[in-house]
Amino acid sequence: MGATLQATALKMREAGVGMLPALENERPIGVIIDRDIPLPEGACCS
Repeated sequence: MGATLQATALKMREAGVGMLPALENERPIGVIIDRDIPLPEGACCS
C-alpha cells in the first residue's frame, strides 16, 4: 500500500472524517473507511 493512501487515512482520522466514496469510471461503487487502510504502528492519534 502506497504512502499516499496511508497519509490520507491519517488525515481522515485526525479530521474526524470516517469515510470517502469509492469510484470506478466515475461511478460510485461503495465507500472506503479510514480503518480499511492500515497505518504503521505509532503513526496515528488515538
